[in-house]
Amino acid sequence: MRVSQIEVGPAYRRKQDAREALAVEGYAVDVACHREQLEWIRTHPFQQIDAAMKRRDLTFEEAYAGMCYVLRATNGVFAVATGDHFRDIEIADYRLAGREFLNGMAVKEAWGQVTPEEIAGMVSAARLDLIVALPFGGRIFETCGTGGDVGLPPRDAPRKVMNVSTLSSLVLASLGVRTTKHGSYANTSAVGSTDALERFGVIVEQGSRAEIERLFQDVGYCFTDAHVVKTIHDLSHLSPKHETVNHLIGPMTPPVAAATRLDKVMGVNEKVHPEDVAKAFAELHRRGVQAIGNVAVVSGLDTDIDAHSILRRRFVKDHAILDELSPYSSVVAFVRNGVYGGTFLLHPSDFGVRCVNSSIALENRPEVLVRANEDALRGRNSALADYLAMNAGLALYTAEHLDVDGAFHEQRGPNRELLAECARRCRTAIAEERPWELLQRYVQATGGNLRMGT
Repeated sequence: MRVSQIEVGPAYRRKQDAREALAVEGYAVDVACHREQLEWIRTHPFQQIDAAMKRRDLTFEEAYAGMCYVLRATNGVFAVATGDHFRDIEIADYRLAGREFLNGMAVKEAWGQVTPEEIAGMVSAARLDLIVALPFGGRIFETCGTGGDVGLPPRDAPRKVMNVSTLSSLVLASLGVRTTKHGSYANTSAVGSTDALERFGVIVEQGSRAEIERLFQDVGYCFTDAHVVKTIHDLSHLSPKHETVNHLIGPMTPPVAAATRLDKVMGVNEKVHPEDVAKAFAELHRRGVQAIGNVAVVSGLDTDIDAHSILRRRFVKDHAILDELSPYSSVVAFVRNGVYGGTFLLHPSDFGVRCVNSSIALENRPEVLVRANEDALRGRNSALADYLAMNAGLALYTAEHLDVDGAFHEQRGPNRELLAECARRCRTAIAEERPWELLQRYVQATGGNLRMGT
């Protein structure tokens, strides 16, 4: 039985083939374990969910059931395992229903109205789509972003930044933090996380669980491509192709076992407020969907704003430009040991860094971005390396300090001295080319050949 029900073309064929190989190793949908949740498919029919999206917020249960219609369209194993739950539902084409749900939630998200309960419900159901969920052994750190950001000013000719979350994951791993990176191809930038690593020579398709585990054991790092370990993204590739709410659900569903403590930095674009995503992570932890540890959710702004404005959703939406820390100011929401801890405004000076927009702004061309990735990772461009160190420093602080007594204040947020110390440690590692050396080892471990960013 094939797990993939949608063919998305030659560009993704290797990823779908790797997905099928992983699925053969024992992927299954545990209907008995999720009996109560799957009953929501019957009690919340699609017509009810569709009507509700247009007039009110969905409940956790409705959002869960809605995402099940997406899985019914994309995942053959899920379709067979849950056949009884869909038996009396009159839907001629589940692909249309699944796309309608994803598009409806994307519209809701674009208006800044998606709730933590809706996000958590969709993510909870989407975890059933994970072809592999690795235990990693106790605790793992992961970096990701939603993509689709506006870009650095000016808005009439925006510039991009390098692949910050991907490079930050390499910096973090080079400092001994057990790190994974989950991502995909480019959205609005010319180079996405999968593109960035493939252009360095990484082979991102691993066809067995043992191969992924070997990479992690050998290097202390691994990358997983979203199209290899999930089917839900296939639905977004049907014609006419356009963005759906999967850009939010995908980054929140890395292939990590539910019992493994997941620490994370996640960047979000202007469509969703960091606080809502942080509260969704806390809800996932409360419900036992995923063991969530420390999380920082980031939205970079195009100006320095008043700290009292960070919870004004429309105001933040109007000024959000990056799903990374910004050279101006950034809204960051925190989760500590699975509990929402508050939302705060951070500046480059909090990390001991001086960022200048013009020094990190890049043309949105593959060759420019790829070269910048290497220059930042190797410390060959001081401004890019400083900007990378700031973002990696937030990740290091989240991994090592966020839940430690004295490292976080409920009114003032993160200890700025610790933020600056973490950024300095990251900058030192970059200057010593430790992240670059780790990347070289990872390329070789995947069976690839290192390619320079030229």
